[in-house]
Amino acid sequence: MGVPQLDEEARIIRADVDGVTVVNTYVPQGVSPDSPRFVYKLEWLRALRDYFSRRFTVDAHVLWMGDMNVACEPIDVYDPEGLWGSVCYHPDAIEALQYAANWGFVDLFRHHHPGEPYAYTFWDYRIPNALKRKMGWRLDYIWASVPLAERCTDCFIDVEPRRADRPSDHTFVVTDFAL
Repeated sequence: MGVPQLDEEARIIRADVDGVTVVNTYVPQGVSPDSPRFVYKLEWLRALRDYFSRRFTVDAHVLWMGDMNVACEPIDVYDPEGLWGSVCYHPDAIEALQYAANWGFVDLFRHHHPGEPYAYTFWDYRIPNALKRKMGWRLDYIWASVPLAERCTDCFIDVEPRRADRPSDHTFVVTDFAL
C-alpha cells in the first residue's frame, strides 16, 4: 500500500486532479514529549518521507497539505521561548517534519510571506481571546513540489472563518496557482 503505518489518529488521503497529486494529512498532536504518542508522531512524519520517495519523483506536481501539529520556526508561535520543547514546538518534531518536507517541498506560505509575524492557523480555546491577543501557532501548511511551487501565485491564511460563531480552533490556508 505504501502509506505510513496508521493508527486511530493519523490520517492521509490522496487525490489526483488534472495532473496534480494532492496529499492531505493529519499528523497526531503527540500528547506530550515523553509520551509514546509523541514517538509515534515522529515515526509517522519520517515515514511520510518514504511514502513520497516511493510514489513520486521530485519533478512531479505534488501538493502536500494538512494539520501537521508542528510549528517550524520561532515566528510560527506566539511565545517561542516559553513554548520551546512543547509537543508541537519541539526540536524532534521540527526535525521529523523537515525530514519529510526535504523530500522536495516548498512551504508556500513562507515562500510568499517570509518573516510575516502573527501568521497563525491555530488558536487554543483554553487561552481566553487568543485570536484577538495574537496568541496562536502556525500548525497547518500547504507545501508543493518545486515545479508546482513555481506556478504558485499566492498563499495566505484566511482568518475570517475563525471569527465566526462556534468556529474550529484552526483556520484555512489558501493557495492560488497559474496552471
